[in-house]
Amino acid sequence: RDVSPQNIHVSYDGQVRVVDFGIAAAKGRITSTQTGEVKGKVSYLSPEQVNGETATRATDLWALGVIAYETFSRRRLFRGKSDGETLYNIINREVPPLAALDPELPAAVRECVHQCLDRRVFQRPASAA
Repeated sequence: RDVSPQNIHVSYDGQVRVVDFGIAAAKGRITSTQTGEVKGKVSYLSPEQVNGETATRATDLWALGVIAYETFSRRRLFRGKSDGETLYNIINREVPPLAALDPELPAAVRECVHQCLDRRVFQRPASAA
């Protein structure tokens, strides 16, 4: 599971594709933690990955939520000065409301993004469909 901005490609005809599901070894990846093996670009890891839990569809939806949040707000959500600080932020930092950063963004879009960023896995959407 490696959903990150680098792995989202838009074709000339506007089709969006997620590519590179952990195939390439990219710079800036974390490879392990004390509680277990975790792979992915640090800023887009879900809280459950940080805690060494199994990655699921909800993990990918978290990463898509981070990407969407960063796209709409034009600012990095969890990135710290070090990987450790970034991991801490993923677990502890409150997600600022998108409405405060972009009041013109439709409420349904804001709600969807924030639902993807719910730290409670069972509160995230069941799918991206």
